[in-house]
This record gives sequence, structure tokens and C-alpha cells, in this order.
Amino acid sequence: TPSRLTPAQSVRVSLRHPDIGERVLALHAGGYGAQEIQNRVSMYAGETIPSAFIRATLADLAAEARDWSTRPLEQSYPIVIFERLRMRWRDSSEARNRDCHVAIGFQAHGPKEVLGFWFERDDASTFWHDVLCDLRDRGVDDIIYAVGLGAGGPAGLTQVFPAAQAIAHVGDLVRQSQDLSPCK
Repeated sequence: TPSRLTPAQSVRVSLRHPDIGERVLALHAGGYGAQEIQNRVSMYAGETIPSAFIRATLADLAAEARDWSTRPLEQSYPIVIFERLRMRWRDSSEARNRDCHVAIGFQAHGPKEVLGFWFERDDASTFWHDVLCDLRDRGVDDIIYAVGLGAGGPAGLTQVFPAAQAIAHVGDLVRQSQDLSPCK
């Protein structure tokens, strides 16, 4: 079909504009839709970039993200730290804040790695149970310490990893100690 980009056409676009793929991904990360990305990238390039190139680039990104988020993990992580990031999330025409949780696993032989990203849902206990089950389903059999689990997380931790211990996040302890301080 004429709306599909042939591999030769894709190579020509990439050769004429080497950083065009990065620009497409940056605009997508900024919350722009495919049509707006095509308009902005075409304006940058000084020529019309085919919409098929934009769709193919976004499809490649989605496939790479899916592969990364389902990759097998190490069998054991002595320490897993969960960190919460507040992100601005654009959903069609609406933008709102959402909490994204990042898990960083420390391997027994030293290196650390990002295990995954999860966006928080309304029911905290179900959310944490699903996150921990995702780690287990991807090959993690043993966690010794889990740091920074939110509300409902410690209960889910003992269900999925019975030998693991939950430790309050240092930031939470600092905030709690400041609540007790007379100087506010």
C-alpha cells in the first residue's frame, strides 16, 4: 500500500536526517501524537517525512520497550530498592501527575540494574502484589531486603517472597522524623 514505507525509503530518510529517529522519540516522550510528530519533524527536516516512517519508528520503540519490560531477571537480588517518581502524564488531551515506581536490584556479585517501571494504581495492596508477582514471574526467586515499598507493599512482599524483609525507605524515615520536630 502507498502508506507503507519500504526499507529503502526508510534508509533514505535516515541517511538524509541521521538524528530524525531520536527527534521522533523525544517528541513521543513529550506526549505528542503521531500527526503532530510528523508535522514537527517535517518542519525540522525541511521536507515531508512520511507518516509511515513515524509509525514504524514508534512501533520499533514499543517493541523494544515490551522486550525490555518482559526480559528475564537474575534469580536472586539481596537488595531491591523501590523509588517513587512523580511524572507528568499526558493521556490524549489531558495531562496529570502520576506516580511511577522504579525497582533497582542489587545483584549478589555487585552490579545493580533497573528491574522495571510501574505506574501506581488506586488500590495500593493489589498494585504492590502485581509488581512483586511480575518480578517473580520474570525469574526472581529470592529477595532478602526490599526498601521503599509503599502502603500495602510489605503485606504483598511476604505473600510473594515469604523470607524477604521490608525496610522503610530512608526518605520516609526523614519525613516522619520531621513531623516530630518542633521547628516546621
